[in-house]
Amino acid sequence: RRGHKAHVEEAQVPMRGTWFRVKIGPFKFKRSAQLYREEFEAKERMVSFIVEPPKTNVRVEVTRSQPTDDAQDGAADKPVLRVTDSLSD
Repeated sequence: RRGHKAHVEEAQVPMRGTWFRVKIGPFKFKRSAQLYREEFEAKERMVSFIVEPPKTNVRVEVTRSQPTDDAQDGAADKPVLRVTDSLSD
């Protein structure tokens, strides 16, 4: 209603019941969120805070490819990048 890109999330808060959280964003950069927050608080006279996105546990492994019988010139011994989500291992 006031021009903010907002959405509502329902949350069960222990000992307090159901709360409704109003979120604005997402923002590509933390600094963008900080600047928006400053303007928002001055204009709306509300206290707000910035919520960081959840961290992911990612493992990156670089290995050398194994030569095969049908390998073409230069196809063997090339770096191979393997990215895995360590939460699913």
